[in-house]
Amino acid sequence: MKTRKISSFLIILSLLSIFIGLKASYGYTLLSGISVFEGNQGVTIFEVRSGTPANNAGIKKGDVILELDKKKVKTIDDYVNFSKSLPKNKHEIVVLVKRAKKTFTLKLEDYSIPIKNYWGLKIPVSKKKPPKNRNPHDYWISEQKRFLSSINKNTPHKTKIAIYHKAINSLFYALHHKPEKVENMVLIASLFKKIGEASINNGPREEYVNNFKIAIKLYKKSMSKKQLPKETLIKIRENLMNIENLLKQ
Repeated sequence: MKTRKISSFLIILSLLSIFIGLKASYGYTLLSGISVFEGNQGVTIFEVRSGTPANNAGIKKGDVILELDKKKVKTIDDYVNFSKSLPKNKHEIVVLVKRAKKTFTLKLEDYSIPIKNYWGLKIPVSKKKPPKNRNPHDYWISEQKRFLSSINKNTPHKTKIAIYHKAINSLFYALHHKPEKVENMVLIASLFKKIGEASINNGPREEYVNNFKIAIKLYKKSMSKKQLPKETLIKIRENLMNIENLLKQ
C-alpha cells in the first residue's frame, strides 16, 4: 500500500514538473513545444512537438538537458529561470544534451530555416498564422500589398518607414513558404532602396546608407540565383547604379 502511495506521489510530482516546464517553455519562442520533467540526471525531455526549434535541431524524447548557452541546468527551476531570462530578440541558443552515454551540443534556432538554407539570411518566422483557408504565401503577399496601399502623399515620414518595414516582413514571411521565389527577394531589396531614398531628406546619412547597403546585398543575392527575366535584371542594375549615384552625393 505504501509503495502505491509513493508511486502515485512520484507520478503527480513528475506531472507537476512537466506542467511547470510546459508553462515556461511555451511562453518563449526558442523553447516552445518542449515538455520536460526533473529526473535523477537533471531536466529530461518528455515530448518535442514537430515543427518547433527543438524538433528542427534534432532534440528527442529522453534527451537530458545539461546546459543552455553554457549555463548549467540541473533542476526545473534552472530551466524556468533560463526561459524567463531570454530576450525577445534572441533567435538561437546552444543546448548541451546527453543521449544514452553520449554528450553533444545542438543549436536551437527560431528563424526561418528555408530562408537560411536558400538565401543565407537569418529571418525570424512570423508569430501570426494565416487563415486556414488561405495559401500562406499568397496571404503574406496580399498583406504586403495592403500595407503599401495605405501610403499616400500625406503620409508622415516615420509612418511611411514603419509601413515599408511591415511590408518587408510580410514579403519575408511569404518567402519562408516559397524560398525559391527570387521575385520576392527583389521586391524586398526594392523596399529597402525606397527606405533609403525616403530617409535622405529626413534622417542621418548613416541611416539611409545602411538601408542602401542592405538593398545592394539583397539585389546581389537575387542576381546570383540566375532565375530572373532579362527585364528584371536590367531593373536591378539600374537600381544599383541609382543607389551608387545617391551615395556619392
